[in-house]
Amino acid sequence: MMTIQKLFKTLLVLFGALWLTACSTLNSNQARVTYRNFDEEIDLKQNLTFMFDREVAEPVYIGDWLDDELIKFEPAVVGKFRWKSGKELEFSPEQGFMPSTDYKAEFTEAFFKQAAGTKIEKESSRFAFHTPYLTLQNTDIFWTMGQQGEPEVRMNLNFNYKVSPQELDKLLKVKTSDKEAPYKLNTTADGQTIQIALVGSGKMEKQPLKVEIAKGLGTTESAYKADDILFESEVPSREKFKVLRAESEYHQGQYIVHIHTNQGVGVEEVKPFVKVVPKLPFEIEKLDYGFLVKGNFEMGKEYKLVVDKGLKGVFQDKLGTDFTQDVMFGNVDPSIGFGDSKAIYLNKKGVRQVGVKIVNVKEIEVAVHKIYKNNLLAYLRDNGHLGSYYDENYYYTDFGKYGDEIFNETIETKALKEAEGQYLIDLNIPDSKPFEGVYVLTVRSTDQRYLKARKLVAVSDIGLIAKRGGNSITVFANSVMTTEPLADVEVTLVSTNNQEVYTLKTNASGVAQFKDLKSTVPGFDVNMLLAKKGNDFNYMHFRQTEVEKYRYEVGGMRSNVTGLMAYLYGDRNLYRPGETIHLKTVVRDSQWKAVQDLPIKLKVLMPDGNEFVSEKAELNKQGTYETDVKLPASTITGTYSVELHTANDVLLSSYKVSVEEFMPDRIKVNVNTDKESLKTEEALVLKAQALNLFGPPAAGRNYEVEMQLSKQYFSPKDLREYDFSLKGMDNLRFEKEYREGQTDNEGNLEEQFAIAKNFKNKGLLEGKIYTTVFDETGRPVNRITRFEVVTQDVFVGIKNTDRYIKARSQMQVPLVAVNHTGKVYKSAKARLKLIKYDWQSVLERNNYGRYRYVSNKKERVIADKQISLNGSGSSYSFVPQESGEYELRVYAEGSDTYVSREFYAYGWGSTTNSSFEVDKEGRISMELDKENYEIGETANVLFKAPFSGKLLVTVEREEVLDHFVIDTEKKSATLQLPIKESYLPNAYISATLIKPLTDDAIPLTVAHGIEPINVKNSEKQIQLTVEAPEKSRSRKQQEITIKSSLEESDIEVTVAVVDEGVLQIKNYQSPDPFSYFFQKRALEVNSYDLYPKLFPELKPQAARFGAGAFADEMGKRVNPLSNKRVKLVSFWSGTLKTDSDGEVTYKIDVPEFSGSLRVMAVAVKGDAFGAGSAHITVADPLVVSTALPRFMSPSDKVKMPVTLTNTTDKAMKVDASFELEGALKNEGDSKESVTIPANSEKLINFELSAAKAIGTGKVKVIAKTNGENFISETDLTVRPSTSLLKASGAGVVDAGKTAKVDLKRDYLDTSIKGKLLVSKSPVVQFADNLDYLLRYPYGCVEQTVSAVFPQLYFADLSNVLGQGSESTKANADYNIKEAINKLKTMQLYSGGLSYWQGGSYESWWGSVYAAHFLQEASKAGYHVDKKLLDKLYAYLKGRLKQKRTHKYYYYVSGSRYEREVASREVFYSMYVLANMGYHDLATMNYYKAKPELLTTDSKYLLASTYLLSGDMKSYRTVLPAAFGKEKTEKEFGGSFASFIRDRALVLNVMLEADPNNAQIGSLARELTQEMKNSKYLSTQESAFGMLALGKFTRKNESSNVTGVVSADGKKVDSFNGNDLVAKEGVLGKQVEIKAEGAGKLYYFWEMEGLSTTGEFKEGDSQLKVRRSFLDRNGNQISADAFNQNDLIVVKITLETDGRNVENVVVTDMLPAGFEVENPRISQVPGMEWAKGSAPEHSDFRDDRVNFFTTATSKPKDYYYVVRAVSKGEFRMGPVSADAMYNGEYHSYHGAGKVTVQ
Repeated sequence: MMTIQKLFKTLLVLFGALWLTACSTLNSNQARVTYRNFDEEIDLKQNLTFMFDREVAEPVYIGDWLDDELIKFEPAVVGKFRWKSGKELEFSPEQGFMPSTDYKAEFTEAFFKQAAGTKIEKESSRFAFHTPYLTLQNTDIFWTMGQQGEPEVRMNLNFNYKVSPQELDKLLKVKTSDKEAPYKLNTTADGQTIQIALVGSGKMEKQPLKVEIAKGLGTTESAYKADDILFESEVPSREKFKVLRAESEYHQGQYIVHIHTNQGVGVEEVKPFVKVVPKLPFEIEKLDYGFLVKGNFEMGKEYKLVVDKGLKGVFQDKLGTDFTQDVMFGNVDPSIGFGDSKAIYLNKKGVRQVGVKIVNVKEIEVAVHKIYKNNLLAYLRDNGHLGSYYDENYYYTDFGKYGDEIFNETIETKALKEAEGQYLIDLNIPDSKPFEGVYVLTVRSTDQRYLKARKLVAVSDIGLIAKRGGNSITVFANSVMTTEPLADVEVTLVSTNNQEVYTLKTNASGVAQFKDLKSTVPGFDVNMLLAKKGNDFNYMHFRQTEVEKYRYEVGGMRSNVTGLMAYLYGDRNLYRPGETIHLKTVVRDSQWKAVQDLPIKLKVLMPDGNEFVSEKAELNKQGTYETDVKLPASTITGTYSVELHTANDVLLSSYKVSVEEFMPDRIKVNVNTDKESLKTEEALVLKAQALNLFGPPAAGRNYEVEMQLSKQYFSPKDLREYDFSLKGMDNLRFEKEYREGQTDNEGNLEEQFAIAKNFKNKGLLEGKIYTTVFDETGRPVNRITRFEVVTQDVFVGIKNTDRYIKARSQMQVPLVAVNHTGKVYKSAKARLKLIKYDWQSVLERNNYGRYRYVSNKKERVIADKQISLNGSGSSYSFVPQESGEYELRVYAEGSDTYVSREFYAYGWGSTTNSSFEVDKEGRISMELDKENYEIGETANVLFKAPFSGKLLVTVEREEVLDHFVIDTEKKSATLQLPIKESYLPNAYISATLIKPLTDDAIPLTVAHGIEPINVKNSEKQIQLTVEAPEKSRSRKQQEITIKSSLEESDIEVTVAVVDEGVLQIKNYQSPDPFSYFFQKRALEVNSYDLYPKLFPELKPQAARFGAGAFADEMGKRVNPLSNKRVKLVSFWSGTLKTDSDGEVTYKIDVPEFSGSLRVMAVAVKGDAFGAGSAHITVADPLVVSTALPRFMSPSDKVKMPVTLTNTTDKAMKVDASFELEGALKNEGDSKESVTIPANSEKLINFELSAAKAIGTGKVKVIAKTNGENFISETDLTVRPSTSLLKASGAGVVDAGKTAKVDLKRDYLDTSIKGKLLVSKSPVVQFADNLDYLLRYPYGCVEQTVSAVFPQLYFADLSNVLGQGSESTKANADYNIKEAINKLKTMQLYSGGLSYWQGGSYESWWGSVYAAHFLQEASKAGYHVDKKLLDKLYAYLKGRLKQKRTHKYYYYVSGSRYEREVASREVFYSMYVLANMGYHDLATMNYYKAKPELLTTDSKYLLASTYLLSGDMKSYRTVLPAAFGKEKTEKEFGGSFASFIRDRALVLNVMLEADPNNAQIGSLARELTQEMKNSKYLSTQESAFGMLALGKFTRKNESSNVTGVVSADGKKVDSFNGNDLVAKEGVLGKQVEIKAEGAGKLYYFWEMEGLSTTGEFKEGDSQLKVRRSFLDRNGNQISADAFNQNDLIVVKITLETDGRNVENVVVTDMLPAGFEVENPRISQVPGMEWAKGSAPEHSDFRDDRVNFFTTATSKPKDYYYVVRAVSKGEFRMGPVSADAMYNGEYHSYHGAGKVTVQ
């Protein structure tokens, strides 16, 4: 069990991490990095260390590896961080750093959260480094004999990273005597050493040799490209054989000497020519050039190596003179590690030997501890065995808590037996302890005790396999040694809290079935098994032994704890703001029966995850529920989630809907190609037809077409076991082709694309053609067409055969050649190459003088030949003579790409290396004879296995349904499986194969396989017939009849009739409950077995030598004039019920509309479901389509195309005219007559403009023909080109004087809102701050409290300010209650409050601030939950114990200073706790004794806390004589300190604790003056300032002043002592306020509205935002004129002048001629380059785009795409940026005009 100390530490870490998070960057203590263990260049694998000049980290973080990203690396590096001390931070990468890569890094917010608010000096906070760049380290030039027996010069180009030989070949030139020399590549696989052979090099000796590698060579491991590389040397003389050098190395556990020669050695036996002094045994391994001397060399000892002069080279000339060199082996880091890092289980009936790799350790201590059964779970938890990151050596373990030591012995390493390059630890040791358990084996150095390896070992012959379903566990027990089932094994289930909850014995088949666990072991979560038979004991923990399912097709619908399924649907999935979402849900149990009267909750979540709507209801008798959700016009746009929950909040289903401002499609585009498949150098013809949705062709429409190619995976259906994946095409590049044009009279378009020759032999390619056709209004409709490109005639496949084979036994690899359809060729030519990889583990010395192991894979060609593939029976046979890694490559004839298969040849006695660790798990494949089965049929299942053994087969889904045991023969088996109803709608066949441990021919210990099996039942489907007219005119009623195949009454039916132009935008699929309820189910049974973690049976043998919330704000960020431009056609019937014949009717009134309506019907009853659909084409004889922008701005001019379509088979003469209403003007002719041929269309044009005013207008087009008028009406808003403007002011009038206030503005009359407030309270001067708080749009805990705290004291004033507000929250009483309820939802488990609602981390300041408010609210008579306060107080008490400090910045006489002080939260917490009677005297006295740690305001709070405790003496001692001139620098996070806020808080506290103190008057006067002089106040300053001044005014109020208010010379109202609010009579006028009597009158005014002129003040205040236009290729557009249909990329750049600013809104006002290409609706091809910063939310509107983000000093770029849609001249508003919560931060820029032509 977890210790109390560990639990407490964990909680401290959690609480600390949560507390440190805030919504703004903290500005606190300053620290700098004094040391880093790296400079500009680092190793690929190393830790990064940072030392700071002061204690930075909190103690709770020290010592543990943390997942938090404390430093952000670009590119990203996965790793963990650890505070080694308060001053030292260490980063350890998981996989190391990428080669040849430049990195940038900076400390993150998470760092500052853990670093006690520390701020890092700028020069220390960001840094850069790189890994070693790709370079040619050296070359080896040597002579050897070529394949034809002729002399040949070869060069090994030795790079520091892997490179592609093919890429190198393109850049490489070899010159001899300045002439280019031909060469051939001998290396074909990527590697660090690439060998080339110079062609015809027999006479090149002694010639100058130059190797040139052009700029651009890259490593396969990064994107870096090297500069030009030049190497110059000389071809060595082949007549003179010589030794170049001798180097000492470390290779696979032993020291070696590497002898480099200038040519290959020409003798069979080299050993007689080599002598080592002092003498010792050694062996020789020959290389291409030179050889290795392998012996028992000792570290630190000097040897003399002599190569005799008689040694011959390949050309038979002798060395001539002896080569002598002294060699010494450097200091190698010792190490100890287990040979099998994953193994746990050691067979009790086997040899019981554990392999250990020991390097450079002479003597070891071997200790064995026994962990007793009842302590096993605690040991596993405490020592990291159950975590995702496990290193047992990292943990210190007190074994006395878990068991006893049973063995301890010191052994010389050389005395240990060896096998397979490992030392063997014998676990055949006596165990006298009578208790059951497992063992922990520790092997450590006796000299350096920290150098150790530790492993958990369970010694047992009980092999366990377990299957855990939702309510059962099935356990299979077999002998590990023989695989025979074990009967009478006592199996016990152990829960997560270490209780043995259920025990059964296995039956004769070795099976124990634990059923109905929810009833038998209620409340317990089982995660471990114990097994016992006689004196044999074993365990299996599920976290250690789970079988991975990711490789299998096991996805699908998952069950939940209720066992219920729910289907949610509506009329569509795309809505505009202001519409109503219609929803219905159908709930069924696991047997598809209706669930009646079930209480449910339906929630609608906004795109940011906040709750939009929540309602409770009950299901009806049919298990259904229906509701509507109204969307406000100002609602945030994006993707909403509809969620259905049970009453106890179990999620049953979810449904996504998009809320966007969009225009319905007017046309549909049908696209096809002349072929679905083509070859290189062939052409593809694309044809498309654009049709109006109401029928006729869309002629003369502009279009764009873009073609792209990409790689496609090739896998013929009948050859799934063959791999056709091509390699060798990493440098393949694809270019895009772009076309444009116009459709012809029939709406047709045609384009042709040719496939380039360079794609030859590149496998199968996928082509995509993006077709965009613009409708008559200029709006795009997009379609994607796919095709395939067959670049070769022959595709070669290699069968996925056994990955492991026995060395020196025949390997047979099936091969096949097919065409692109999968048809097998009877005869095909191919080239085959067999590669052997030799792993070489060598020792490298790093920059710090230490050595490390590096494993390199060297490629050796075993065979290279032409082969013929004849049908599906072709194969390649080969006998591997050595164990190790091989690769078989097969090339289609004439191709440079290939398919490959890697495998291991394995044999315990024949291995030449051990640099890889073997995967012990194989895979079973299964084949079914049918795709789908009906209940009662029999499925024939064929199993194909990697080895013979015992096969356990289970049929499972949520539980194990059936199980079988089969013995496999010749690696295959069959099963005839009866199909049961319980398998509906699908089940899974799961197979586990085991073999006797005595069978060690291959290293696999287990194999797994899973295959889904599909089952159908057609009786559950209702067939629906939808009868609706195929055609209809507009403005006509139509009846729709739905007929059911059940012919029963009371079938629930819904009917939706929706414009196809809406549905096709998001490709909406008609609802289908049958497909939903009978969809594929997920596999929810988890499998566990211990076989992959078996130790190998290592037998001693002789040693051998071997070779990785912005919804409320939106009301101000949308077009203020309701846009009625778009009227969507959508009908929803609600739930209807069929009559006794199974029929129901529904009537709709078709409005003015032309297009296609989709009718979608859904039916449910009991366990049967159905769906049906039909289409109604709506078109009048004459269809009038008016193309207008979505809105206009004052003075805009627009060309209005009107498309008249004759849908009859006769010509017609049409007289067209148009009329305007509202803020619109005619700019030309208003009438035109045309003759339109049958079934065609004509385009006429009118011009209009927007008045210099704001308002709404209407365009009415009348087309008269054949005595009938056809009318098209379009509502159009004229909105300002700027956003909402605001103004306010305040002042004071002495009695007997008059003040003049100018309230005239150029605001639109209908948009003006505002008021004039007159009062005798001086607080009214700050009414804008109170009003700002009252209407605060966005609520973290600090903002929520700030919004209501003043209202406790200003109820009357806040109600006055709220008059006329649309928000019901303007009532102070309502606001306060809402805030109390909201704060309750923000309380976390710790008792603290989260910063954001739904957040997971605490805010200390926010918590104490809320506690203060809740105290005051409770005193004022509001109900506050006692549990809420008690938990909050407990949280604050806990935080006081930490005695936290921060580095604060302040100003004195204009100079900036810093000092370390106690956190302000400490003293505010003590004061608030003292208010409820709790006095932490120890903490109070601690700080009283350390006045240097206290700021001035903290001293006031501490003094007041002493006063509340009754200690007057301490109060007087601590209380400052005056507030002083020290001004705190304003903070945007943490405690939100500022000079004004701190003074206001002090005044609040003094008024409560000591209201008669003489300092109060001066504090109030100085605070009033500071607030008046401040241009902007933060919420903390406003809230505490208003609180303090309100209390002060109430205490000191005495005045009898009166007054008169006049507007434009006329009396409006009088002031007689009560607060006066004037609105309608004063707005937009010149106002005078005359004061009479004695005293002063204070006034405040505010106005907001929309500018009629569009004027605004351009400028930047601490924010800077700019807009620029780019074309689709990223080129800058400087002109302001665009062509219709142009695609324009808008780039918005945002930055600050220094600090980060959160909650910034960027608003870009569009010109009316532009329309946004909303990426949430459709994607624009070719925009991959436009990847900027990601805002927190994007809001796309008809007339503007809003981005919500955080602004930083580093510029951020945001991109979006628009189309030039409407022709005309348009005003373009500015792009603006402003901080939502601090008006001081803003930027406005870039208004102008654009023309679309």
